[in-house]
Amino acid sequence: MMNFLPITNKMDSLKTNIFVFQKLLLLTFLFGFTCTYAQERKQDVVYLKNGTIVRGQIIEHKFAEYVKIESYGQNVWVFETSEIDKIAKENEIVLKQKIAFPKKGFYNITDVGILVGSGSNNLGRALSFSALITNGYKFENRISLGAITGVEVMRIAMAPVLAEFRFDFTTGKTSPFVSLRGGYSLPLTNFENAANNPTYQGGYSAGAVIGIRNYLTHNTALLFSLGFRQTELISHSSVWWWEGGRRNVKTVELFNRVEIRLGLLFN
Repeated sequence: MMNFLPITNKMDSLKTNIFVFQKLLLLTFLFGFTCTYAQERKQDVVYLKNGTIVRGQIIEHKFAEYVKIESYGQNVWVFETSEIDKIAKENEIVLKQKIAFPKKGFYNITDVGILVGSGSNNLGRALSFSALITNGYKFENRISLGAITGVEVMRIAMAPVLAEFRFDFTTGKTSPFVSLRGGYSLPLTNFENAANNPTYQGGYSAGAVIGIRNYLTHNTALLFSLGFRQTELISHSSVWWWEGGRRNVKTVELFNRVEIRLGLLFN
């Protein structure tokens, strides 16, 4: 007498077999991929009797005479057999290249920022814009000297012309820095031919900055800084006096600004 399994049991058995087959197929694929990858990541290693180890690819091996191996950087080395202790094939060791950042040379910094503060007599804007360009030279002792110019707004648009002394605390990828700046700010707006409007002559500008520099590539860095700067604005205007007639009045305004800046450095 023949026994028949229920249809549901047969379907469950078939699903189980398909599931097992899929897992075995996946494991086989992963194993084959791992073996292939491992084979591709092998490299030749030459051990010399003096303790030197050279890794790369052997491009010529003449038995009992010499071995020619190409190492990283496409350098080709030739060693006599008498110099060699052993030759092996090992898993590749990827050597990380140390990036050397410029220790000296000319540089350019282009940055933008906001100026927060007010002027004397509350005539200055509480928040204004600034864009500066710095060209300078960095010395090996991490000291930099530069010249700064640009456009910024105090109560009027002005063009600062500043000298800068900068010091980087390290020569690595990331470094804090400090900067001292001083010079003169020129007015970009004037009303010499307009009645009752002042004539500006600008004034001194000086301040200090602290910040951090982080290299993005070998010769490009991102800068973030905070600073304080005081800028003088001298103006002359002609006003009427009660006694009669006009008089020339000189006005001196001082703008105290906190600077928040973001820029790029190019070596």
